Amino acid sequence: MRCLPRGEFDQCPHGRSNAWRPIKLRKAGIKTASDLRELGADQVYIALLHSGVSPHFIMYYVLHMALQGRAWNYCKGAEKVKLRASFDQICNDHHDPDRSEFERQMDIIGLRAK
Repeated sequence: MRCLPRGEFDQCPHGRSNAWRPIKLRKAGIKTASDLRELGADQVYIALLHSGVSPHFIMYYVLHMALQGRAWNYCKGAEKVKLRASFDQICNDHHDPDRSEFERQMDIIGLRAK
């Protein structure tokens, strides 16, 4: 069962997760499934964090599994431990829980000191 269509991902055939609604991906600059594949799981997840999505480990490893054509619940054992370490590093490097989305947007348009 693949949840990432080969072209546009406007309609997930299983319609399951709010996290993968196209608006969140588009806000992060990912407009097509091809964009997603080209960037890879880590870069897409970083883009999602920068666009204001809250960190969530399951969303991170679901992205990895989907890009491999595997079901999300196949992630177990050592593979899951390794992904958790990568997730923690990405969150440490790219997510500031004390900084609001509003503040991020003010920085982008130059209305706050960086």
